[in-house]
Amino acid sequence: MVQYRSRRSRCLGRVIVSVVIVVAAAACSGATTLPVASTSPGWILTYAVFKALSRESDAGLLFDNRRTYVIVTASTIGGLRGWLCNPTVDFASYSAMRRAFDDGSIPAGIVAVLYDNEDWTKTPVPERRNPAAYEELAAALVHSHHMVFITSPAADLVHVLDPNGSGTEFRLYLELDIAGTAARYADVLDIQAQGEEAAIGDYESFVKQATAQARAANPKVIVYAGLSTARAPHAADAMIAAIAATRHAVSGYWLNVVGSGLNGSSAISAARQVVRAVTAGLRST
Repeated sequence: MVQYRSRRSRCLGRVIVSVVIVVAAAACSGATTLPVASTSPGWILTYAVFKALSRESDAGLLFDNRRTYVIVTASTIGGLRGWLCNPTVDFASYSAMRRAFDDGSIPAGIVAVLYDNEDWTKTPVPERRNPAAYEELAAALVHSHHMVFITSPAADLVHVLDPNGSGTEFRLYLELDIAGTAARYADVLDIQAQGEEAAIGDYESFVKQATAQARAANPKVIVYAGLSTARAPHAADAMIAAIAATRHAVSGYWLNVVGSGLNGSSAISAARQVVRAVTAGLRST
């Protein structure tokens, strides 16, 4: 089992950079710009968010592909019929994941399994104290069932891994090489960077450094980065700016819609603005 160690003992891999052309995003209210691209980034989103955003006229350009992972349950997986996106189940603990496989409660048709380990009660204390070990176990379990393994270790795990550490969660995340260690076992790694959206320069720096660590550990890993509507009333601008700053560094984004409801809420409105901005960039090619 691999333990986390400081990035000072590692060499960072190169970030693979593609050339992008920036145009004004016509769907946005401000001067935020997005890269012109021939294909949409990949997405991770819950079924409820997918359902709300799939009503957009160009939703197929973003979500009707194998780069999109939609978190579903047995009662909602049928709603993806006719779409190419990947039905996904998520777990906050390895123990819960193992029980689900053992008792056969994973719905038929699931393509990917997401392990969302964080410093919260949903993740058992032993898993928080040694995330590397449980990421390895989770990956082995998922791969034994021929499914895609997605891992998303949260930055707040640093409070358990290095309780006396100084600096921000994101700085400690890099120093502990959490992304690199998780990437060793993962097919897809989500970097929970959404807490840095308030300062886009910090978001960009963190995502690029964490991505470099991940790819140094596993050149084949596919990296996504977190976005969130929590920055209301400027959530749309923050998310679009985050995409513009990192689109060439990562393969996609986990679109977290935070709010009391989806229908007509400011949170889903912000998410729709993101969809329109990205599709505007696709339409410009």
